[in-house]
Amino acid sequence: MSTAPKTIGVRIDIETRSGTEVKYGAYKYAEDPDFRVLIICYSPMRQYPDGTVKLGKVRRLDLGSGTVAYTEQAQFRKIIQDPRFQKHAYNANFERISLSKWLGLPNGTYIDPANWHCTAVLANVYGVFGTLDDVGRALRSPVSKDAAGKALIKFFSKPIAANSKHSCGCVRFHDPATHPVEMDAFEKYCEGDVIAEAMVAAFFPAGIPAAQQAEYEKDQRINDRGVRHFKTLSVRAVEQVKTEADRLKGELKTLTGIDNPNSNPQMQAWLNDQGYPMVSLDKAHRAEALDDPFIPDAVAEALRLKGAASLSSVTKHNAMLNTRCEDGRIRGSLQYYGAHTGREAGRGFQPQNLPRYEAPAADRAALLRGTIGQGAPQAAKGTVRAALVPARGHVFVVPDYNAIEARCLGWLAGEQYVNDEFTTGDGKIYEATAAIMFGADKQQLMAQLKACDKCGVCEACATRAKGKVSNLALGYAGGAGALVTMGAEEAGIDIGNYKELHAEWKESGSLGKFHEFEPDRHDYPELLRLRDLYREASPMTTRFWKLCAKAWDVAAMSGNGAKFGNNQVLTMVRDGKHNRLVLPSGRSIWYRYARSHVSDTNPDRVERRTFIGKGKGVGHFRTDTHGGKLTENVTQAVARDVLFDLIMKIEDLTDRGWPGRTVLHVHDEVVLEVPERHAEQVLADVLGLMSTPPDWAPGLAVQGAGGIMQRYGK
Repeated sequence: MSTAPKTIGVRIDIETRSGTEVKYGAYKYAEDPDFRVLIICYSPMRQYPDGTVKLGKVRRLDLGSGTVAYTEQAQFRKIIQDPRFQKHAYNANFERISLSKWLGLPNGTYIDPANWHCTAVLANVYGVFGTLDDVGRALRSPVSKDAAGKALIKFFSKPIAANSKHSCGCVRFHDPATHPVEMDAFEKYCEGDVIAEAMVAAFFPAGIPAAQQAEYEKDQRINDRGVRHFKTLSVRAVEQVKTEADRLKGELKTLTGIDNPNSNPQMQAWLNDQGYPMVSLDKAHRAEALDDPFIPDAVAEALRLKGAASLSSVTKHNAMLNTRCEDGRIRGSLQYYGAHTGREAGRGFQPQNLPRYEAPAADRAALLRGTIGQGAPQAAKGTVRAALVPARGHVFVVPDYNAIEARCLGWLAGEQYVNDEFTTGDGKIYEATAAIMFGADKQQLMAQLKACDKCGVCEACATRAKGKVSNLALGYAGGAGALVTMGAEEAGIDIGNYKELHAEWKESGSLGKFHEFEPDRHDYPELLRLRDLYREASPMTTRFWKLCAKAWDVAAMSGNGAKFGNNQVLTMVRDGKHNRLVLPSGRSIWYRYARSHVSDTNPDRVERRTFIGKGKGVGHFRTDTHGGKLTENVTQAVARDVLFDLIMKIEDLTDRGWPGRTVLHVHDEVVLEVPERHAEQVLADVLGLMSTPPDWAPGLAVQGAGGIMQRYGK
């Protein structure tokens, strides 16, 4: 029996240069004419007969000096294109796309992602998020990323600044051949990253679960396809919004006499001079001031102009233009496993966070003609979706799951009225919720809504609105704040003094929770009434919040596992020092270093539940959770798994020659690019897939709806 190890893959890190900023994504970065791979460091992964895998010595390909042997390059080229070999890298999409360009593949063609493994995704799956440096610190890795690398990246990877002492005006980049000392340091930095990445991976010896690795590879193919962008629309939006913003700022400057209308300190100083001081110029404070009947006319006009100018944002149109590839497609907009629950995160123009408003066709046409005038900001906001278009001769087929989170929560909690509504009822969950909350007859309520054509002002419409907002806001143990956030005021619900009191609480910097802030002044009884009515109407949901918290405590305090939820479909287990919530799909949400903090005065009472999670900015911090938050986590995670089950089925069909191909997916919907002649059939096929729950979710009532579009829209 042979005892010699066999090479099963490589761990890779590269250093590159480009005239395009890397923040615009790997695809656009690698298309830049000045793009070049400078250094490749890789370490062979060798598997021994006993199954252990060890890294070999890190090897360097110094491409900057041009002295690398052809045979060494050829061997590496073969490995990275052979799906039998594993390729591991941190943020592996960057390595794969950059090396595709290095291989000489044409724009829009990339190394197949089969058997490419992303160490960042690996860390995310186990609940650790951030850059390699962030993750290394969070894991207390003995090998950290070299901080000196930032200066070397600036020196070799970015164009020489015009005011740099190294600038001679004749070259755009430093030549590695003429800076051997710096280049040697750069190579050692790259080599160190390979070791740092390997150390991070060593904390998770089980690797990425096979199901998530398969999802990642499909996700990469969707990113490689990209979605076509209507450039003219974005260009016109940017141009006309700038014209309108300049006009508004000019009027504001004339009115106030200040030098820079964008400067809040200058604006606040002017307001003080007018005898109308304001602590903040944000949207809420401007609206409150404009409601003041005693506000001076000049101040009111200035605040209106300030508000109109603040709407003049074309961030998403600019992001589309900046990330658009040479063939007119935007790639790399999805980040696999970008959230703790496993949901996708957006990159570039952030498709997970698009404006809901859609501009009328007339406004879109006026924007394209350049005649929109003062309506430019609103029209630009309402044409972000419309700037995504299918390839010529194709259409978009856009199906989405109907009320997927409500369905998942009802299934997980065993809330009978919810499950009945989605299985044997009309699927009108807002009406069903309202009927139970207010003791109304649902069929009569629906008849009244049909008769009034949902006028929005009658009693039936008000009842439905309360049911809708309550359903959207209160399923995760929310209260008054959740109702306001989900649109209670816009729905005509009396919110009392909630907003004013909340603004004061935020300004005070109070360390306590909002409901503890001056409780004697709380005056929003209608919000509290809706909260209580919803909880009375949804007893199994409120019970589920407690079950989530109890399962957490059992795992954290005893180390035992706890099954819970309707039909015991969920399990909370203790895995080392961490809580792991096992979902019906078999995937897990990790809560690292989870703890239940017991009261000092009552050992039977848990006061806090915490875990170490990624904070805002840099670092990982102890983060609070509770039964409602855990309910939100698990519900969104199950909804995510339902969507990925669909995506995997669609991708398998596409691989077998089916005419639809996924180019984007957003929360509960997929966007398919389809030859126009096949659109009806593709829509029918996908809706058929969406009507059947995943194998791991028997009894979950799922249903989709969708349409055929010439451009992306709601």
